Amino acid sequence: MKAYFVGSNEEELLLVHRYSTYTYHCRVTSGFRIFKLNYDKHEWIEKNDLGDFALFVGDNSSISVMASKIQGCESNCIYFYADCDRVLDFWSVEHILNIKNLRRPTSLRRHRKNNAQPPPPVFPKAPVQTRLYIRLSRPYYDPSPVRLLRRQYAFSTATGLYGFDHLKTPKGFRRFVDDAIERSGELVAYISGMPSSAEIIRAMDEISNTVCSVIDSAELCRQTHPDREFVEEAIKASIRVNEYLHYLNTNHTLYNAVIKAEQEGNLLTNEAHRVAHYLHLDFERSGIHLSAENVDRVNRLSIEISQLCRQFNQNIVNDPGTVDIFPASHMPRNLHHLLKPIYRSTSVVSKDSWRPRGTMNEKGFRITTDPHTLSCVLQGAPNDEVRKMTYIKGNSVPHANLGVLDQLIASCHEFA
Repeated sequence: MKAYFVGSNEEELLLVHRYSTYTYHCRVTSGFRIFKLNYDKHEWIEKNDLGDFALFVGDNSSISVMASKIQGCESNCIYFYADCDRVLDFWSVEHILNIKNLRRPTSLRRHRKNNAQPPPPVFPKAPVQTRLYIRLSRPYYDPSPVRLLRRQYAFSTATGLYGFDHLKTPKGFRRFVDDAIERSGELVAYISGMPSSAEIIRAMDEISNTVCSVIDSAELCRQTHPDREFVEEAIKASIRVNEYLHYLNTNHTLYNAVIKAEQEGNLLTNEAHRVAHYLHLDFERSGIHLSAENVDRVNRLSIEISQLCRQFNQNIVNDPGTVDIFPASHMPRNLHHLLKPIYRSTSVVSKDSWRPRGTMNEKGFRITTDPHTLSCVLQGAPNDEVRKMTYIKGNSVPHANLGVLDQLIASCHEFA
């Protein structure tokens, strides 16, 4: 399910629920429900008619318009974007919205459903694909249970970190993880019903995308974000998702479903069959074919190794080493923004007597061997000695990592 907030007529706040089901190819929109906020009672009341208004809802923006004032726009309709999904048309009419400026909309052009690809639409905030519509006068909500509901909410406000609405604040990582685990759980339940082989592979692919979107975002945030609170929440999110990932990697329901899909390879495309084969191998690398006791041991070691690697990297961030380089000319200008200028006193020698005649401040640079700066210096410094000194220092500190390395070696040895 997706939810959209839409302001209507400057007096109503509408909540639009969009429901989806699944086919071999994609997620397909199956219906809508609309609710109006009752400001006095603080509750949502279902609304079955839009009157002269039409709603346009989607990930990048959601608006309400008076249909009678826009040529070609039909009242009491919901126009929705394909968002990031590939959408199949359940209905016989397809609309293409071609608006270059929302204040001066052009007409809506109707295309009968056929094999021809309609021209790409233009929208102010982001390119989108096809627009479909449902009249509210027809049954717009399928009352049959929809088991696979998408837990993604789209608002018309600005998105958060990396385009994820949850990540507007550091604590948003917690909800991000919760939603990923919830969605993955729904897909695991769906796969446990042993649908077709193609649906198994599609659902497994979505589980992978759902979990990896959190892992990748958390890792990028941990490595690059300047706000320490964001970094700490990203680390916690990464730990939670990796623990859940180990559960998925040793889930016998998923393993058996993948074997079924691989054995029915004649029903799959070549690409899907390869995916099934490699998923099978990945499951066995995770120890799923072992006894229950050994599987628990593998999970424990995997989590331990992941935590030790994270601690190793964090120790480098917390206590990096430094290298002082003189003279400053050894460092190219394009690296200066990463370095701290430093000065030292040196004696000035007379050319005639070769005796000191005073001192001067010589400029140099201090290199902090955190991972980012270390990488930049090793790639960008032309002086061999500078690179050697930086490399040795960067891989010699902090001393706290000596104990971490001993534990990591022992855990990896036991895991192997």
